Amino acid sequence: MPRLLAVVLVLFSTSVTAEARSAQRGLVEFLNALQSFSATFVQQRYSEQGELLERASGDCLIKRPGLFRWEYREPFAQTIVSDGTTLSIYDPDLEQVTESDITGIPHTSPAALLGHETDVAGHYTITELASDERGLAWFQLRPLDSSGDFSMIELGFADGSVQAMRLRDNLGQLTALNFASVANDVLIDDAKFAFVPPPGVDVVRASAP
Repeated sequence: MPRLLAVVLVLFSTSVTAEARSAQRGLVEFLNALQSFSATFVQQRYSEQGELLERASGDCLIKRPGLFRWEYREPFAQTIVSDGTTLSIYDPDLEQVTESDITGIPHTSPAALLGHETDVAGHYTITELASDERGLAWFQLRPLDSSGDFSMIELGFADGSVQAMRLRDNLGQLTALNFASVANDVLIDDAKFAFVPPPGVDVVRASAP
């Protein structure tokens, strides 16, 4: 499974203010209640030293429980689809689809945050960060279980929804996602997550992630 998707919460310190506790409760309630998410995105990945390694863009659909469609359009086309049972990765340039069984996405993965009914408060320590120049309210989530791929996930909120994510993996690399045209809890047909390989492409079965 791609690192981002294997990849999408609470211990309060005694110094947390009542206002901060209220904001954190709002974050937990939003993530626990979210049923679907639709957006376009720009994704940038940086090295441990802050060097830009790659930039990509596309659109995504997420529906609970366990359904997602992550479609890269630039600079190279790639489609990643989960119907809750099978993960399909389609590379048009290679004319190949790789399929694998999904045995479960870790509770501490970014995909679990937006796409699964996970116990947010039970799996993360949440810290409220300063708002940025765009007016996004940021929260840092650190998994209580350190065995996953990510050491830190940060969510940027505005207009009642996630507008950005930052993910730090265990190698120190940072992936930044900025979303646009965001829609929460809209009706999404399950057919969007049923991937049918195009005629003539190779289908490769892989082991479970």
